[in-house]
Amino acid sequence: MRRILFAWELGANFGHLARNLAVARPLRAAGHEVLFAVRDTRTAEELLAPDGFGFVQAPSAPGLRSGKPQVSYADVLAVHGFDDAHSLLGRVRAWASLYELLQPDVIVIDHAPTALLAGRLRGLSMILLGSGFDVPPLVTPVPPIRLWETTPEEALVAAEARVVATINRALDGSTARPITRLVDIFAGVPIMRATFPELDHYGTQSGVTYVGSIGLNSSNAAQQVAWPRTRGLPRVLAYLRMSLPCLPNLLDALAKFPAEVICVVPGCTPAMAERHRAPRLRIFDRALRLPELLPDTDLMISYGGTATVAGSLLAGVPLLLASQAVEQQMVAMRVGALGAGVVMNLERKTGDFLRALAEATGNPRYKAAARKFAKQYSTFHQEQAVERVMVAIRQAAAGRGLECCA
Repeated sequence: MRRILFAWELGANFGHLARNLAVARPLRAAGHEVLFAVRDTRTAEELLAPDGFGFVQAPSAPGLRSGKPQVSYADVLAVHGFDDAHSLLGRVRAWASLYELLQPDVIVIDHAPTALLAGRLRGLSMILLGSGFDVPPLVTPVPPIRLWETTPEEALVAAEARVVATINRALDGSTARPITRLVDIFAGVPIMRATFPELDHYGTQSGVTYVGSIGLNSSNAAQQVAWPRTRGLPRVLAYLRMSLPCLPNLLDALAKFPAEVICVVPGCTPAMAERHRAPRLRIFDRALRLPELLPDTDLMISYGGTATVAGSLLAGVPLLLASQAVEQQMVAMRVGALGAGVVMNLERKTGDFLRALAEATGNPRYKAAARKFAKQYSTFHQEQAVERVMVAIRQAAAGRGLECCA
């Protein structure tokens, strides 16, 4: 039996835990002990507690330190505490103490860069599991993330240099060798991308293993609903967030658009649901079993979560995407490049959404592109992806771990 620790430090959505939970269940069934160190204990209570998994609070990175746009993943780290050597070293020590207490055989790193540093310092066995955004291409400087803008090379170089200098200051005096590039922190750790090459935030990469999407509807608490038996109108499925600034306008558009609509907005208040109530619009405040709805869905509306996007395309369902964060917009642009969906720009009034809904449901080219993706991956099953991750975990457990910051 091995003790496996899943570490999640950055990011604010369900994706990390849903992805990890899908892997954790068969690991536990195989006799391994599974623990979680999580950024958000509320989400952990919702997703992990029903399965009886134990979790602890991860050493927390500070909140965003800058209002200016981040130009690369180096900037993302900087605004989460990688611009302060004392703060970074404090979190590295906290992770190291957590490892001392929990004694994991393998650490599954899912957007947990400080946990990764601490694991390297202790020479622990690790794998990297994520959707792609958290492990940029292994080049220097790391590439831009605002793909819709032109980012000067000097800005990318400067952003990376600041973070590299902070990491080296934090590790000064340890047995670690200084790094010269940001991506040196990933060296020697197997990289498992729970996505498809076409949906990789940065474009198809070498040196990584694509296993396919993991985690769509991992929650046992997901509710089962069905489409109306009658046909005639498009069936539109939406998975949204309360924090989406354009949510009221989008719900207004869905109430007015001639379609049967099932809309999931976790945390939606009864007052909001009542305000947007319409005969053909059903709003749910908790997760639904999306895989059971997708086969009869004509359009999926999403903010750009990787598992939802991939699940829709695997079902041959085109998308309408209204992203909220940079990494979501990067995924949306990949869908746009495939021709499999409509990507909303900054204009997001009710009328804008009505026009986008008409285009997405009325133009057959989006459905054709989505079906092409589905055909390409028609043999994919999440169980295969999970098994490939489990093999990587077993291999890591059988190894000796990493040389200290090698």
